[in-house]
Order: sequence, then C-alpha cells, then structure tokens
Amino acid sequence: MSPSFLNSWPSGRIGLVCGLRLLVLSPLLTSGRPSNCSHPLVPEHGGFRCSPSPCRGFPPKSFIRFFCEPGYHISSKEPNSKCRHGKWFPPIPACIKGHGTKEFGVLLHVIPPQMRQHSISSLPL
Repeated sequence: MSPSFLNSWPSGRIGLVCGLRLLVLSPLLTSGRPSNCSHPLVPEHGGFRCSPSPCRGFPPKSFIRFFCEPGYHISSKEPNSKCRHGKWFPPIPACIKGHGTKEFGVLLHVIPPQMRQHSISSLPL
C-alpha cells in the first residue's frame, strides 16, 4: 500500500497496525495453552502401554508405562511418564541388559538354566 493510500484511509492504517501487533503477539497468546506430546520414543528392547488404553494421541496429563523385554530392565526408578507442557516427564528410560527384567518397577529374577531342574523338582506338589 502506498503512504498516500494509508493517509486517506485512517482505518487502513489502524487495521495494519493492529494486524502487525496480532502477528507479533500470536505466539505469546497460544503459549499458555496446553499442548499435546509427540509420540514417545520406544526404548530399544522395550515398549510402552498407554493409560487409558488404547493410545489415542497424547493429550496433556496422559500417562504411559514403560516395560522391557525379558533379560532387560528399565534404567530409571520410575516406569511411568506423564505429558506436561508438550514434553514427557520424567524422560523416556532405556532398557539395560541384566540378569532380571524390571517391568512396571518390579525386578523379576530369571532362574539360570542349570538351576531350573533343581528348582522345579524341589517344589512340593
């Protein structure tokens, strides 16, 4: 628009100024709104379950529970993450190779093959 056009139309100048202010302030206006989390990374040798199940996006305050394959355990004490302000908290854990598997925060010990015969035969029937 030419300056002479803006001078002849006061509402045009006001509209232009208001439009520019709105454009500059738009990120600030939307920053207070809760945002969804992205699909969480799946730990190698593990996975996650949604609460509630099945997963239908990841809105704020949604929970996921991590688990590991047999022979691996979760690297953190907390197997749950919650969507807060568009990020998962606590961060996504890793599955670490070990002698047991830690699923849902409980360490389950695996009986070595050489001990299985003795363990099973010694059980009362």
